[in-house]
Amino acid sequence: MQFRHTYGGIPSWVHWFFKYAGTGPSVTDAAAIANAAKNAWVSNLASLAHSSVVLTLVNVTDLTSATSAQNNSSGTAPGTRVGTALTSNDAVLYNQHITRRYRGGKPRQYWPFGVVADLATSQTWAAAFLSSCATLHNTCLNAILATTWAGGNITGEVNVSYYKGSATFLAARVSA
Repeated sequence: MQFRHTYGGIPSWVHWFFKYAGTGPSVTDAAAIANAAKNAWVSNLASLAHSSVVLTLVNVTDLTSATSAQNNSSGTAPGTRVGTALTSNDAVLYNQHITRRYRGGKPRQYWPFGVVADLATSQTWAAAFLSSCATLHNTCLNAILATTWAGGNITGEVNVSYYKGSATFLAARVSA
């Protein structure tokens, strides 16, 4: 899944990889999955993003082959967090840890969340804000994991490797 945002008009994309069980989604299923993911973002993560952050698209691509299904959501959704906006350089880092040896940087996501009041110092997030990020991110994840289609369902987060398939995450945490 690719969550495409604009932050004050500047593009900001977050890639979030999942595995599924059963048959692969059709193009119609991929659109429904994208809409479910967008709704999960709106219900959970929009409250962490300033109104200058706008979710513009959720794109779903089945990576099992070059011809597998791909589709996206329609419509936009702005963040709802009130306060003074941060710069487009600021993000909440979601570190992910995998179950295999891995050469290169660990999987991570940079989400365009927070406002000035969410900072503890000029370089660190307030603990309460990070706690909210972790809780809402996990709630969004659980909503995505509940997504099903005829013959298949999403079963977990993964890291995609160019060299050896995917790896399941051991744990994940939000950090500054």
